[in-house]
Amino acid sequence: LDRVNRVGYRGQFVGEVVYETYLSELETLSDWMARPDTRTVILDPRARQMGFAWFQEKNGKIWWTLVTGG
Repeated sequence: LDRVNRVGYRGQFVGEVVYETYLSELETLSDWMARPDTRTVILDPRARQMGFAWFQEKNGKIWWTLVTGG
């Protein structure tokens, strides 16, 4: 909710997925879709909008975040 409020999103927050990895965006999305808990967030029928972002640490580790809204 902090991320959604910080950017001024006025829609309804539906869900969020956060992942820490060395994988690319396509590998990360594939992994999310293979897991029931994260797939449920992504495929929620109320989710009609999304924000997708990443942050890379100096050691190369990447933090991926997907936020869905409606």
